[in-house]
Amino acid sequence: MSYLLTDGPTRKTREQYLSETPAELVGRMERLLKSRDLLPWIANGIEEVGVAGERFLAMILYLVGTSRLLDKPLSAIVQGPSTSGKSHTIDCVAKLFPPEAVKPG
Repeated sequence: MSYLLTDGPTRKTREQYLSETPAELVGRMERLLKSRDLLPWIANGIEEVGVAGERFLAMILYLVGTSRLLDKPLSAIVQGPSTSGKSHTIDCVAKLFPPEAVKPG
């Protein structure tokens, strides 16, 4: 199971991420962030990495993971019956984050 890191030596600043990202990609992402298609785009990305049927949970996990860049990041506890796909959903959503943001579990 993977867990998103929220602090420590691997936490990068916004400026560090931007300096490592090609300018063309930054421009495309800035346009996407301003569009009305942002959340559906994220949901489609989640489905592409293997989450099916857990769209709401996956979106919440993605938003919690994204909040790691905020001064007060969110946290979440995922509960449910055994074999309900909790670990699979968490692992798939973690694939959408840079490797330095995820702690293998």
